[in-house]
Amino acid sequence: MRKPSPKYARIQATNLVATELLKQGFWVSTKPQNQKFHILCANADITQRIGIRVVKSNTSAHRWTLHEEVEKFCSDDLFYVFVGYKNTTTPELFVVPSKIVLDSIREDALRWLSSKKRDGTARKNIHTRKFVITNDEKRRYLHKWHLLGLK
Repeated sequence: MRKPSPKYARIQATNLVATELLKQGFWVSTKPQNQKFHILCANADITQRIGIRVVKSNTSAHRWTLHEEVEKFCSDDLFYVFVGYKNTTTPELFVVPSKIVLDSIREDALRWLSSKKRDGTARKNIHTRKFVITNDEKRRYLHKWHLLGLK
């Protein structure tokens, strides 16, 4: 698979995740009215449902940039799927509960804001957050669709 052009990258990433969810046997809608998530996903008999936010990476590193507004969205039924284009053949899809994402980006933002600039002055909030998946976490989240809890 080719790395998508920036103009259509988020749409392609969302469709990629939706296709994978369909392969797993889930019911999927990629046009939810709710702006908290990009995909509405349910089990086959539609008795359980969750929301999924899709985030694509601009680099081959396992690092994604989010807006601080995501700190408002944390729920047991909200998940993130981080799409990484490490190579051109198979994108990596990391399934991460929103609580894990929230804790990580808050911790990273607080660490960054509490540090000083090179000139010794305080840093300002830049309204972006960074989420990083370490090599240890890769095994925990890479293609782990069972974390969605849909039966």
